[in-house]
Amino acid sequence: MPDAHHLGCAGSDDLAHEAVNTPEGREATLTIELARVTVDTTVQANAIAHPTDSRLLEVARAKIARLAQRAGLKLKMTHEREGRTLRRRAGGYAHAKQFKRLRQVVRSQRTILHKQGA
Repeated sequence: MPDAHHLGCAGSDDLAHEAVNTPEGREATLTIELARVTVDTTVQANAIAHPTDSRLLEVARAKIARLAQRAGLKLKMTHEREGRTLRRRAGGYAHAKQFKRLRQVVRSQRTILHKQGA
């Protein structure tokens, strides 16, 4: 049986044949009912946001800044604006498949996170 994502015309015929050849299908179907078979094979891809290193580093930076503020610690720099900019640049570089530039941006984010955590 072919994969459900790649059925095509031949696959839908196979699917109809399998449905009819089940024990329940043999009793329930007549030749008149087989004149037209409708098969719904709609597949919709989900919009899943996969966590990337850049996103996780930005979330960690924001959480550390927030926790420091709640604890009453005064940070010299929260790097909020720079963190947002770096995350945006990382997304652009990843989309353009410019992975060397992406690694540079992620390295900058790690440095900022290390400075805040220390």
